[in-house]
Amino acid sequence: MNQSWRPGASLATLRKRARINQLLRTVSEQRGWLEIDPPVIIDADAFESGIELIHTYDALNACANSLHSSPELALKRVLAAYPQLPGVYSLGPVFRAGESGRLHNPQFTLFEFYQTQVDLSQIIETTLDLILTVTSDQKAKTPPIVRWDYAELLAEYCQLSADQVYHAPATELAKTGKRLGINVSADIALNRDDWLNLLLTHIVEPTFPGEQLTLITGFPESQAAMAKTQYDSIAGMRIERACRFELYGGQMELANGYQELTCPKRQRARLSATQKPPSTHKTSNQSLNRFMSALEHGLPESCGVALGVERLLLWLSGNQHIDAVMAFSHNRR
Repeated sequence: MNQSWRPGASLATLRKRARINQLLRTVSEQRGWLEIDPPVIIDADAFESGIELIHTYDALNACANSLHSSPELALKRVLAAYPQLPGVYSLGPVFRAGESGRLHNPQFTLFEFYQTQVDLSQIIETTLDLILTVTSDQKAKTPPIVRWDYAELLAEYCQLSADQVYHAPATELAKTGKRLGINVSADIALNRDDWLNLLLTHIVEPTFPGEQLTLITGFPESQAAMAKTQYDSIAGMRIERACRFELYGGQMELANGYQELTCPKRQRARLSATQKPPSTHKTSNQSLNRFMSALEHGLPESCGVALGVERLLLWLSGNQHIDAVMAFSHNRR
């Protein structure tokens, strides 16, 4: 008899998942963060570099929409309206096109939170404390935490100087990639950030021990997205870098966080750079326009973090496929 109707996750795993969701809400409430239910259907095109949205069409109202890839736009609008809040969060489904595989599913659960009046170093400690709280609750061994600067990490594993990391053209980084065994078809045009990401995913990430939490800061300014930037002194150079971090559990990215950009002018420029040429799917972008209006009204100083619940459960459980930590993955819909 066909068993594809059954959940992919075991009953024990589903109970662990429910417990983690409960704990994330409890910790958030203890910190005074307000839970927000953001709209899943948004009137916007892609607003995050490298992330494709799943599009929908409302025939009755003759309008194009998208399923949100993050609750970021809505949560920041709440903070702009009520800056007295210590923080806001959302725990729910998000959607991304073309994401299917061992560690990816088009729909997954994201715990995203924003805390006001903190800097990047403080939100990093908040994030680590939250994950260690979940780890302890799940009776898992306390993981070692290793912190890396982005430039030092690529120097260690790719033999790149800080100057190369932050300034080398794509052609030079391509030579490094080839030297380290990364083969890319000549027909594929990659920019310098594409090559840096390939070096990170293909050369660096596989070296992270499975039980370890690895924290990376100091990303290039070109990878700032919606984060602020700051100038740091690196190897005798004054380098503009993104105020953001990525946190790995083993070889999996669990979370990323930003010190949020509050300047409307810079944010508009970055969004313009992210927008793709017009396609047959055209929205009026009201969700983005309202987000920009909120930013112009004034976003309080804040930091935000997005944590993948399935990724966290994969790391804690030792399962190798996302299907094993979801009741119904895309293949079981």
